[in-house]
Amino acid sequence: MQIVRAADRRTTTTPNATMTTLASPTLGGADSSLWLVEMPAGIQGPEHSFAGEIIWSITAGSASVRVGEVDHPLEVGDTVILPGVRCASSLQAQQDSAGS
Repeated sequence: MQIVRAADRRTTTTPNATMTTLASPTLGGADSSLWLVEMPAGIQGPEHSFAGEIIWSITAGSASVRVGEVDHPLEVGDTVILPGVRCASSLQAQQDSAGS
């Protein structure tokens, strides 16, 4: 069992969003990464490629995630699990804010 203390979290702020790493292979030794993302409505994050599994859960507002050429709408309570293979994806907040 691992416990990641709040004081150990890493937070990065960009013009698009504020991302806080809650757990990852380099923070707590998790196999997957879990982030809290706060993004204003109408903002779209840049396309990313992830080598490991990423989990995003919508905690407020709505969003869409684009994987490859397909957009997937997300509402509060939805969780998307991006597989542990390299795939291009981006997140866009549509109402209020999207969290992960």
